[in-house]
Amino acid sequence: MDAPVTMLWSEARAAADSLIARLATACDRIEAAGGVRRIKPTCHQVDLVCIPRQVVEEGLLGPVGRVRCQEFPDTCHALGRVTKGDPGAGKFLQILTPANVLLDISCTTPDNWGLILAIRTGPAEYAHTLAKRWVLMGYRSFEGRLWRDGKTVAIPDERELYRRLDLPYVEPVKRNL
Repeated sequence: MDAPVTMLWSEARAAADSLIARLATACDRIEAAGGVRRIKPTCHQVDLVCIPRQVVEEGLLGPVGRVRCQEFPDTCHALGRVTKGDPGAGKFLQILTPANVLLDISCTTPDNWGLILAIRTGPAEYAHTLAKRWVLMGYRSFEGRLWRDGKTVAIPDERELYRRLDLPYVEPVKRNL
């Protein structure tokens, strides 16, 4: 395969929509992030944030926990060559599609959706500004979650993140620095 392609926003949006459609049945929620969500004129990759569907894992004596449904890793492998991460359990995956589209997938949970979507929507400088703010507000981040006073803080949507940071919500298209 060749190097990943740079796409016009319209091409990246179309690629994102196609990839979302292929992954949708394996996810409880999935959305474009990064330059596609910010409507950046050119995009170097397609960023997706998703909540992979979970199923109950059965043991000899009954249910033992919840795991990612097999459809999710199977679909990820069908999309192209997985170059980073573990589709069966990883939080971050990178896939190079046969069309040389670089796909970054961030996997999260419902109570952490807003934090991961905000970070992955970016751009990086904007996400760093948010991170500096949460440190000033007494939060810390660890393993993709916000913590305060030794407890995880649920951030189910971006507006909750902005509320906790005492900031007005900024639409993704206005986050380009």
